[in-house]
Amino acid sequence: MGKGKVQTEEIEENRSKKQNIYPSAVLLVEACYQDYQRIQDNYNKLYEKINVALAFAGVILTIVLGTLDFSHAAVKISGQPLWKIVLMILELLCTVGSVLLIMVSVLWLLMLLKGRMVKVFKSEDIRNNKIYKEEEENAAVWLIDKYTQVTFAMRTIVKKKQKSFDQALQIIIIGIIMYAVSIVLQKGGI
Repeated sequence: MGKGKVQTEEIEENRSKKQNIYPSAVLLVEACYQDYQRIQDNYNKLYEKINVALAFAGVILTIVLGTLDFSHAAVKISGQPLWKIVLMILELLCTVGSVLLIMVSVLWLLMLLKGRMVKVFKSEDIRNNKIYKEEEENAAVWLIDKYTQVTFAMRTIVKKKQKSFDQALQIIIIGIIMYAVSIVLQKGGI
């Protein structure tokens, strides 16, 4: 009776050791997957915003280029008061600067669309590394590691592209403001 009791205790002890290696890993896999999905969704939304901003910048550039009029700059400068000449030069600088800034932003947005590198989780690694033979907790820990690696890499890419997108939008806004100033100078200043 003493020997059977010792074996039962050893079996129970081994069973509890195996069961409590990573008890919450199975629950955390879902959280890691959701984080991965959220990053992927942010990445896709960023590309949608880039496309919208590119279309907007293209329309603005078309409008600006269609309304360019330098004919009043060809007016004889001699005999004009100095303040009119300064305003005319300022208008020309704002117009040309606006066109250049909007063109730069369009090129910038196109470059953002070019490099769509996405770090992904390779599901064939499950087969290649025979993860399916592991216990559920060990497989969950493996999945957590893979999701964490991919999510970290994606977060870095999204952050970098978002910053670049924000800068391109700022350039577009500055270009629009410069164009508005040139219109005001053309219509009311000279």
